[in-house]
Amino acid sequence: MGEEQMDKKKITAAFIVREFPKLSETFILNQIIGLLESGCDVDIFAFEKEGENMKFHERINTYHLLERTYYFPKLPSGRTARLWGALKIFLKYGWARPQVFKKWMAIEKGDRLNRLFRLEPFLRKKYDIVHCQFGPQGRNFVFLKEVLDLKIVTAFRGYDISKLVHDHPDGFYNHLFEKGDLFVPVCEHFRNRLLSLNCPPDRTKVLYSGIDTEKFSFGERTFDLKQGLKVLSVGRLAEKKGIEFGIRAIGQALKTIPDLQYTIIGSGEEKEKLVQLAENLGIAEHVHFIDYVIDTEINKLYHVADLFLLPCVTAGDLDQEGIPNVLKEAMATGMPVISTRHSGIPELIEDGINGALVDERDVDALAGKIIDLAGRPEACREMGQAARKTVEQRFDSNRLNIRLKEMYQEILSIQ
Repeated sequence: MGEEQMDKKKITAAFIVREFPKLSETFILNQIIGLLESGCDVDIFAFEKEGENMKFHERINTYHLLERTYYFPKLPSGRTARLWGALKIFLKYGWARPQVFKKWMAIEKGDRLNRLFRLEPFLRKKYDIVHCQFGPQGRNFVFLKEVLDLKIVTAFRGYDISKLVHDHPDGFYNHLFEKGDLFVPVCEHFRNRLLSLNCPPDRTKVLYSGIDTEKFSFGERTFDLKQGLKVLSVGRLAEKKGIEFGIRAIGQALKTIPDLQYTIIGSGEEKEKLVQLAENLGIAEHVHFIDYVIDTEINKLYHVADLFLLPCVTAGDLDQEGIPNVLKEAMATGMPVISTRHSGIPELIEDGINGALVDERDVDALAGKIIDLAGRPEACREMGQAARKTVEQRFDSNRLNIRLKEMYQEILSIQ
């Protein structure tokens, strides 16, 4: 199919995710909405929904995304129930799609039943692209290419190319690399790691996660230390976010800046430990935890704060970040950011130009950066201007979503 024909044809894409909606995964939401706005037809396939009482982004309702979401049912527990369920699927679709079921029978026997239940919703509607968010989904659903001849795109975003590869060192993604059509790491750091695992270079292209810069208004920081200093962190409270080292750095910085307040927005498995750390350091009255903030509220909080802190680290289980979107959001508002030389973050932040970087786990350096920037408001103003420019030019979701659609068109035009 030629490029001119592809421009006229509406691309149908299926996004496969573990959870939807998920408050912390705005990068997936941005891509889905961007593709819908560009004229693509996108459905979402998920295994579960984050807590029923969670706050969700307003755009979930604005774009009626739950109406586009299919939740895979739990597989029947007993073999008899699975066989009966498989027979019903075969009786419903087998007569009309005999070639599909012939290809399905060629799948390795041990996975055959499980994959039939995963295949069933894709027999109801034809898709051009299956976009798997995170490597394990690509690995589990690449069989759709073999059975339905769909194009398989796999995004690699963090744990899937760090911790998971370490835990499964023996060719974990080999079959996916052989059959998949496009591999999309979120930074050059992860692209290099994929290539080291023998991922095909010609099918491996970086696509940064983006933010809608129009939703994050810019404002120059003009803080006055006489009125104190407000530091902000946003993110899931997991080890790799490095919030422990942020709290320790705040404890040191308080010796120089007594009226310093540190707000941490997010929840997760590390919260109890972090609350206890602040108490043990005797700084609990300066460290404030907020569990959830929806996207319409976060912009206001960015403008209330003076400095943004996200000291990411490689976790003990080797889990890593890509490039956290919250750094881009804070930078877009003109707030000076302090982070670490971790994974793809140096692809976003240039130390001393549009932000500040220190080595992982270096509490002294973190505290030093906080104190230094707090005493140089003019430098912070220039840093914030450069930060906004960086995000607009390289990390704006509207531009990146156009590029994603172009990637779809490129692989669909290959015969």
